[in-house]
Amino acid sequence: MFTGLVDRRRGGATAILEAGQSGWRRVSYDELLRAAALRREGLARTLRPGQLVFLRGNNSSAWLASFLAATDAGAVVVPLPVSTPEPKVRALAERLGVTAMLDAAHDFAPTRLPHAADAPPPPAGTAVVLLSSGTTGEPKGICLGAEGLAWGIRAEAPANRFVGRPRLVTGPLSHMNGLTNSLRTLAGGGTVVYPADLSGRGVEDALVHGRVEEVLAVPALFAKLLTEGRAGVTFPLVQHVSLGSAAPSEELAGLIAAAFPEAVVTNRYGTTEAGFIVFQFDSDAPLTSLGRPDPRVEVRLRDAADVEGGSEGVLQVRSPLRALGYLGTSAPFPLEADGFVDTGDRFRVGPDGRWAWLGRADDMVDCGGQLISLEEVAQAVRSHPGVLNAQAVAVPSATKANKPVVFVVPRGDAAPGEEELRAWASQQLDPVALPRQVWLLDALPVGAAGKVDLAALRQRALAEARPEVRL
Repeated sequence: MFTGLVDRRRGGATAILEAGQSGWRRVSYDELLRAAALRREGLARTLRPGQLVFLRGNNSSAWLASFLAATDAGAVVVPLPVSTPEPKVRALAERLGVTAMLDAAHDFAPTRLPHAADAPPPPAGTAVVLLSSGTTGEPKGICLGAEGLAWGIRAEAPANRFVGRPRLVTGPLSHMNGLTNSLRTLAGGGTVVYPADLSGRGVEDALVHGRVEEVLAVPALFAKLLTEGRAGVTFPLVQHVSLGSAAPSEELAGLIAAAFPEAVVTNRYGTTEAGFIVFQFDSDAPLTSLGRPDPRVEVRLRDAADVEGGSEGVLQVRSPLRALGYLGTSAPFPLEADGFVDTGDRFRVGPDGRWAWLGRADDMVDCGGQLISLEEVAQAVRSHPGVLNAQAVAVPSATKANKPVVFVVPRGDAAPGEEELRAWASQQLDPVALPRQVWLLDALPVGAAGKVDLAALRQRALAEARPEVRL
């Protein structure tokens, strides 16, 4: 299914550069395709078309070979984060109807799993089921169609942007960014570079050893690289830095620009439900912007409201890449009758036609009868010159419904105090939105997808909030 998208013309050229226990290993395009063909022979005898199978393992050529083999055999692959505990694996198998487990590192034959015989099947045409992070509730399966995913992977290959270029992929293959960036690189003839781990030194080693020219990561990972790696190290070979998730603080943006002096730094947006092609690559756009809509998809704003210099609303996208639906949950899939997917993300469209992400529509919380945006609270704190990164969450309040608090990663040893940060934020926020408590951290916790672990921050805020914050 997806094997045909891999650029076979590259032959002996390096497809994957991966860090292992015995050092760095290069895997050519020919070697990757031979490994996939060998595994497919065994899987074709044990998997039936449409069967759901977990695929577990770290980012590696073995994982990709197993993925290509299983999808070619007609199975529906459910990538599983390698850290998933066994009780959760069993619960997910029951809920989703997954009947087998394939371990990329060891197995050519899948292990059978107990499952619910009456679990509803995924929508017709599903090739991959990605699990949501579950930070806002139980993880759900997001069903990606073979045709849509193939369309998205092919979309950038003709531009030859990736041919021969080493690209550092930091997102796990169990999530949208890691999987699709890896497949798009292989379809475009590039080299996928997988670090040994996502520590600052691990990423630094991959950048240097892989002679990386393009980096794909979220701001939280860049913050780790620039705080845990060797001070003052620069990466002049990197030509493009592509950020995902929220825009970085001005301080972090400056550090990224200094560490990658020859790189164009851009911000990229996508969702698993709506797809990873939404806005165009725009080298002139500021980091607070995502550029202009890609002409291959359609976008619009729900509940649009005119604001000074533009409009704001919730982004909806119509694209061949959209997911087909959810699996293993009663939550409705956010699809409008005319085919637009509601992303749940708030955007502002400026007079120049560029779009800027404002935060989640559901990050609006009631504070004393006023709705405030937690992302706007975090952005105000991030703009302080002594702040490297920040994340706001809400603490339940007996009198105000909720109160915003913020976790801050300071830059250097001279950390700004709580009152200083509140005074700074007061220049941008209404009094009701000012953070009521500040925690200083060495780094924000991140989940399996490399994004900030909001659930962990909420749990800590609930446990450690001062009594006056709870009132």
